[in-house]
Amino acid sequence: MAKVRFQGKKTAVIGLGREGIELVRWLRRQGALVTVLDRVPASKLGVQYKEAKHLGAEFRLGDQYLSNLTDFEVVFRSPGVPLQLIEFKRAIKAGVAFSSTIQLFLELAPARIIGVTGTKGKSTTTSLIHHLLKGGQRWVFLAGNIGTSPLPLLTKIKSGDTVVLELSSFQLEDLTRSPDIAVMLNVVPEHLDRHKTFSKYLAAKQNIYTHQGKADWLIASYDFVPTKEALRRARGKTLPISTRQILRKGVYLSKGEIVYRHWRSGRRQVITSATGLKLMGEHNLQNVLPAIATALVSNVPVKTIAKKLRSFKPLKHRIELVRRIGDVSFINDSLGTTPEAAAAAILAFPNLPKAIIVGGVYKGGDISALAKTAATGNVRMAVLIGGSAKKFQAAFKRFAPKVSTKLAKTFPQAVKEAIAAVRTHGLVMLTPACASFDMFKDAYDRGDQFKKIVNHL
Repeated sequence: MAKVRFQGKKTAVIGLGREGIELVRWLRRQGALVTVLDRVPASKLGVQYKEAKHLGAEFRLGDQYLSNLTDFEVVFRSPGVPLQLIEFKRAIKAGVAFSSTIQLFLELAPARIIGVTGTKGKSTTTSLIHHLLKGGQRWVFLAGNIGTSPLPLLTKIKSGDTVVLELSSFQLEDLTRSPDIAVMLNVVPEHLDRHKTFSKYLAAKQNIYTHQGKADWLIASYDFVPTKEALRRARGKTLPISTRQILRKGVYLSKGEIVYRHWRSGRRQVITSATGLKLMGEHNLQNVLPAIATALVSNVPVKTIAKKLRSFKPLKHRIELVRRIGDVSFINDSLGTTPEAAAAAILAFPNLPKAIIVGGVYKGGDISALAKTAATGNVRMAVLIGGSAKKFQAAFKRFAPKVSTKLAKTFPQAVKEAIAAVRTHGLVMLTPACASFDMFKDAYDRGDQFKKIVNHL
């Protein structure tokens, strides 16, 4: 069916990144006539350019790479390329069809699809869902924004299998289909440089459930306005979660226990104790509970869920314990790239004195709320780095005057200052609240450099 659909069609793939090269491979196998469009010259595309050329793709590279899009019947847009470009609008008006890797996968996959989105916690929740579901009688696969294109799975998956997809706002914004089970974590302002307004960012996230049918599921928190509204607007079945209140149906926290009230009968069942989970902090319970809810509507037995929760290993760079030296613990939360994520990391250790390393490329979010959390969260010092250091310093001086601040010119200096602030007891925590690319390759590089410094102490 797919081969007939693309055989001989003039098809453009915009962006030759990790997702782009997978698209080229798949489309060429279907017999499509593929042209790669990329602003970057061939010399900087590396091995992916060589592979695409070997596969028979043609190229339009350089500043004019988006000219004459009407030459193509179908255009596949990379998530990193804004949907609102004038060249796209002109091509769509002229009748050119636009698609994406995720749209294509949702159209063709015979398996059940679980999609996970939200501002923070997507990777943890997606990985935990995969962990809870795998090991049954059918195959369970993990893909999407977590780092793996789902397209190669089309040759493997069958009806009855499950694919768990992490989905970003960039991947969701132009979808016309939604997953069979949608998991929507809390949504706070982020990527406003791309989406311009919070309402547009939220609208992109809402596509995870907007196109669902009556038989589909939406799992979302009852504790936040955007997700509570999603539960109200959903077309299919819903299962709410909460860490703050008892629910008539859904998965919630009560007196240290994770409880499930059946979505139809209301029967109460204790899943497990919340103490002893390897994921720390209330914000991580906002990730754990949706994963449990997803497993429950997927008919995973309660005993299996409880057992697998205890064997799940937290992801790297997310409140990751690097090392303990005496009574000082070093925590790597490099993927805490918003003020809200940094505040959640602070609240995961409410009683310990701590020094935090904050700063980088500011992406948006409430810095004043982070400063106030630091003031009440036993933070002794905020060591500030990167291009936003002075912006954060001003906020801390205004909203958390008792929290000391210090500007650090280098990353090793920042770690040294943080250690000096906690002395012999407490936490040194990298929780930057910002993107990383002013000082590092990416957030993973930032976390790895932090771990390298700490492990050489």
